[in-house]
Amino acid sequence: MEAMLAEEPPSVLPLMLRTSAAQVHRGVTIVPILSGALPRERYITLAEALPFGYRVSEVDASGHVPELLIQNPLNRQVLLRDGEEVVGAKRNRMLEATILVVAGLTQKFPVACAEAGRWHRTSADYRN
Repeated sequence: MEAMLAEEPPSVLPLMLRTSAAQVHRGVTIVPILSGALPRERYITLAEALPFGYRVSEVDASGHVPELLIQNPLNRQVLLRDGEEVVGAKRNRMLEATILVVAGLTQKFPVACAEAGRWHRTSADYRN
């Protein structure tokens, strides 16, 4: 750890990190280390991305219950949050993981069924 810190210019390091109040419980002390730097990665949420061409759809015409296809044609990253519900297509689903989808990516995504029984299309794509 010391070697890593020694590589950073000493004048920059104090501006980037700071500590918060120590928390002590049963002999264990935790000192939060916070960053003073602005986040480097910018993202938008699924609800913000859908009107601009972001797509969530069935993996193919027959569909596959535990997976959906995500397509991010935007030039921004999109944050999908675990537990978020997507409504439409053959069955409403809930996202099973939190993932930051990079710009231009198309991939399958794990989901859980949020609506038992229905297995027919109500729309071509999903909405939030």
